[in-house]
Amino acid sequence: MYLDEKLQKEAERSEMEERKGNDVEKDIGGSVYPPPVSLFNLSSASLLLSKNSIHPRYPPRYGVSDIARRFTYAEKGKGIAPSVSPNPRLRIRAPAMDTSDLVQKNALTLIGRLTNPAEQLMRSMLPYFSNKWELRGNVLGSDLGNGNFQFRFDYDDDLRKVLENRPYQYSRWMLILEKWEPVISPLFPSQIPFWISLRDLPLHYWKRELLLSIGDKIGKLQTYELTATAAKIRVEVNGLNLSQKRQWWNLKEAMKRWLLSSTTSWTNTAFTA
Repeated sequence: MYLDEKLQKEAERSEMEERKGNDVEKDIGGSVYPPPVSLFNLSSASLLLSKNSIHPRYPPRYGVSDIARRFTYAEKGKGIAPSVSPNPRLRIRAPAMDTSDLVQKNALTLIGRLTNPAEQLMRSMLPYFSNKWELRGNVLGSDLGNGNFQFRFDYDDDLRKVLENRPYQYSRWMLILEKWEPVISPLFPSQIPFWISLRDLPLHYWKRELLLSIGDKIGKLQTYELTATAAKIRVEVNGLNLSQKRQWWNLKEAMKRWLLSSTTSWTNTAFTA
């Protein structure tokens, strides 16, 4: 008799716990939430959560139905921004007009370019060279923008004197300086002339043809001097062309290797730039 009563109480308690786990309560908004999870109603609580159960104290950011699908890039805020085309550049066609008077007026003008505007200050460079050149007349320097500048002279011999003494450097960087020409090109000015002295040449190669070959390999040959004691060439190098700069340094390294090596044939290693 005692055993039957004990089994009956256990059955009633199990039925009560199961009924408590299946019961749900509704909040004011109609949302449902599961009862506290325990060892007796763990399966019931898991079932309720799988049915989009929402606790009023801890409402989730997204429902189960939202999490079940993948959000688009636009919904995540990761959509690709539409490309905004910049405003088209305004193009102005110059009318047909006679500019011969301005060409004649700017005949005594040199156009220059800084090779490193970050290190070469334009406002100090212009007066520096205007005072350094000992000229017969006056020289006026002005900034043209984008690292370009000009010098205007009173006399043609002053202009030629400045050109013959090229190249120039300022703040340990080269300056590009050429006589003005009536052209419209972003590559003007670009040429830097150099006098190069060739030393320790083999006596049986002391020929004009060798100087011309070396000059054409480095840049544009302007002139050369060949005497019994010296050999020099004057070449123009494109200061805007990095490949020619690299070629020039390769030639210098080849010359250095030839001078340091007394056993290697000069004809095979000296001028292989």
